[in-house]
Amino acid sequence: HHMKIFSLTQDNFELRAFEIEISLMPGLPQISILGQADALVKESIPKIQSAIKFQGFQLPKAQHILVDLKPQYLKKNNRGLELAIATAILIETKQIRLRSHSKKPWLIVGNLSLKGEVVTTRDSLSQFSDLKKFEIIAGPDTKMRGAHSEIEKLRDLKCPRWVEASLVRERKKVAQKLPKLEFSKTAARLMQILAV
Repeated sequence: HHMKIFSLTQDNFELRAFEIEISLMPGLPQISILGQADALVKESIPKIQSAIKFQGFQLPKAQHILVDLKPQYLKKNNRGLELAIATAILIETKQIRLRSHSKKPWLIVGNLSLKGEVVTTRDSLSQFSDLKKFEIIAGPDTKMRGAHSEIEKLRDLKCPRWVEASLVRERKKVAQKLPKLEFSKTAARLMQILAV
């Protein structure tokens, strides 16, 4: 059985991983996203289609692609799931194979331009606590501590570049006693009000 693919969503104040499952059904060639996806996620469908074609891959001619985001109860917002959905489709349609040496599931974070370049989402990975459970693929210049694979465009999935965990940054981290927390505007405003 092939590797599971996960991406991230913001749930209240924390980032949560959710699974992406693809199934292909005979029908019109289109992509439908199920599993409490917000409007921004639905809007990314034409971008994913364009990126796949532009990078020299194919979308199946007479198949309806269903993208199921699980678990169902978790609301999914677009914190970089376009790359994960595109990757899952390419794996399911047997156009690429990802090999994980660690046997851990893949966590894939990044968005796509219409031409299939990977756009890094604002340091989403540095705030995610469960990184060790996954094998990671991210866009260029992703701020994160662990070793991971990096790609600049969708085509690079054929051979992602391995980025070692940088020890230098780790050492600096120890020097700062306080963790640097980041909050959304709403959360920050809420804390401001509470403090007052």
